[in-house]
Amino acid sequence: MTCQQGRGVITLTEAADMIGRNYGHKPSVATVWRWARKGLGGYRLATIRIGRRYRTTITAVNEFVERLSNAEPREPRATSSDRARAHAFSDSEIAEAQGQRDKEVAEAKRRLRQYCGRSDALNRQSPCVENASPSRPTTREDDRNHQKTQRSF
Repeated sequence: MTCQQGRGVITLTEAADMIGRNYGHKPSVATVWRWARKGLGGYRLATIRIGRRYRTTITAVNEFVERLSNAEPREPRATSSDRARAHAFSDSEIAEAQGQRDKEVAEAKRRLRQYCGRSDALNRQSPCVENASPSRPTTREDDRNHQKTQRSF
């Protein structure tokens, strides 16, 4: 049975077909389902659940489309660049954050000097090489020897 045979209640698939015939573009059934569950432009497609399936009426579909057609245009949603501008930091906040970062870097360098016991430790590629434990190889040759000893246990 189709909606032309006088039924008032139609499936969401039939609703999508009807919209396609009457308005020129057939939406997918998932789109009609989304209109029924979440709505579009502040309006929801009226549905009824019969058993495990959702149904709507021809009148409900026509009213839904008409409401959307006659609705006032909504303001466009904020884009990511709009949101970025809204959350942009002021110059004073940026300067404060940079000052905080500089303090943290200075503290990290101070701790590294204290840990290594040498002030030139920051200029070397691998700090505290003299204090490295034997289980941690420091050169490529040491690394190969270390791997050999680790495999033979």
